[in-house]
Amino acid sequence: MSDAHNFASTELLSLAHRLHAWAESALGALGMQVWVGDDMGLHPRVVTGRESNDDDRRCARQCCIQGQPVTYRNTVTVPLALSPPSTGACVFILPGQAENADPAPLQNQVQQVSTQFDTAIQSGRLDRLSGLARKSDQLRATLTLAHALEHCPHLGEAIATLHESLKALMYAENFFVVVLDDARQNLIFEYLADAFDDDSSPIPFHAGRLQGSLSAIVVSGCKVLRGSSRELLERAGHVDTVDDSSYGPNATDWLGVPMVVANEPFGAVVVQSYDPAIQFADADPSMLSMVAEAIAAALHRRRVRAALERTVAQRTAELEQSNQALQESLRKLERAMNELVQAEKLASLGSMVSGISHELNTPIGIALTVTTALEDRFERMAELVSMGKLTRTALDEFVGSGAEMTGLAVRSVQRAAGLITSFKQVAVDQTSENRRQFELHQVVVDILAAMVSGVQHPLVRIVNTVPPGLACDSYPGPLAQVISNLVQNALVHAFAPGVAGTIHIDAKVREQHIVVTVADDGVGMLPQVQAHAFDPFFTTTLGKGGSGLGLAVCHRIVTSVLGGALTLESWVAQGTRFAIEFPVRAPGPV
Repeated sequence: MSDAHNFASTELLSLAHRLHAWAESALGALGMQVWVGDDMGLHPRVVTGRESNDDDRRCARQCCIQGQPVTYRNTVTVPLALSPPSTGACVFILPGQAENADPAPLQNQVQQVSTQFDTAIQSGRLDRLSGLARKSDQLRATLTLAHALEHCPHLGEAIATLHESLKALMYAENFFVVVLDDARQNLIFEYLADAFDDDSSPIPFHAGRLQGSLSAIVVSGCKVLRGSSRELLERAGHVDTVDDSSYGPNATDWLGVPMVVANEPFGAVVVQSYDPAIQFADADPSMLSMVAEAIAAALHRRRVRAALERTVAQRTAELEQSNQALQESLRKLERAMNELVQAEKLASLGSMVSGISHELNTPIGIALTVTTALEDRFERMAELVSMGKLTRTALDEFVGSGAEMTGLAVRSVQRAAGLITSFKQVAVDQTSENRRQFELHQVVVDILAAMVSGVQHPLVRIVNTVPPGLACDSYPGPLAQVISNLVQNALVHAFAPGVAGTIHIDAKVREQHIVVTVADDGVGMLPQVQAHAFDPFFTTTLGKGGSGLGLAVCHRIVTSVLGGALTLESWVAQGTRFAIEFPVRAPGPV
């Protein structure tokens, strides 16, 4: 192994030797090169095996630019992570073609020692520099470490690294950083390294009552303070307030510089010497101020980001709570809507019960009257037979009138039975919500028979023009409730008392869907009424018996149960048309 261009330090040679030994043992590597790119260009710092060539340089440059492994002929080049602005790469020479070689083992091994390589290379760089150039380079490295405090995971460890870098610039064996807390009531130690004092308790910060703290004086006045600590306290008038026994000896040279953010005090950076032979140089206050300015900017950004993260976390928690409350409200609303649907069903059935009871009175009353008259006829016939006075004329009259009365009774009972059958089917469908196959025309017939609408609106005709034989596989109960609600809505809102009109119920098939229309030629709706027609609790008859739920429930049933859509068209003084569109075969299991 050779020292390329005399750039390799003993530490760098030792690291490269260990890495080459591993590559030779694991992969049979014939040689290795360490390339570094900095302000002096891209050069090999360590070369073993054959001499480096232009191909090696091209591979190293490509690897540094892309930050990815490069395979070429019998070489594998992997990136070496170095502190900016330096870049690096390690070139490994393998015994055979490297095209099929896996660079992952080499990359992992280089990553494990990259920090050690970086330290050795930066140390070698400083050794080559002298005077102001070396100090300028070290100051740049220290400022880079100061700015990196913003994102470091462990602040104390990062400031300790910065402390070591600062020692190369000036005497800084005793070094600490204090910042004002959010309430600006105390100075908090972010870092403390002192040969005699390890008390990191917060320092009270009250304007006008500095309690003997030179750091507080620096922060309060936003000015650089330097000199013997005792002399500085005497000058500030606080020498009698300090118990020297708890802090160790006074510093013979104490240097504190303020940290300022947006013209407001933020904290202080302090170095101090307890040895009379060690005094700070004239350039040290300016240099320490530069470092303090970088530290202040990084810590302020860190604090702002932490505050933002806390705010985001708090807002996120509040949003989650609000979301949970909203979900609970939606569940309650869903339960309420279900209860309203059930209540609407019961109300619809109650209306049907009232109507069907009234309608049954006529056929049952006729049947009762006829059977009573027949009973009287039979009694008189029995008397004539028992008295032996039965004549052919009387018998013919009895048979003729009895047949007529019996026919009337049968027709009345059949009418009542039909009404009961229709009501029973509608009632069962509406309460069970079972899916079944049904014939749409007959369902509408049953609905109208059960509604008995003509009792309350004798001048309004309800015309069923649904084509017979239109088969469906869906939910007849919910469909029946929607149709009956729409008819009732038209009877209540479309026609004034004593006004004649017509309600048409029709249906047609359209692309595997059935469209049922309920249209009237009544008063129609204004545009503002149409816009809110399906809103819950919206009604134009508030205080006159309107609940505002009929159309809202219809819309919910059509969309959630039937899997369809309910639309509305209306024209003032011309009428209203509702369209129920749903699949011929309802989705889901039978």
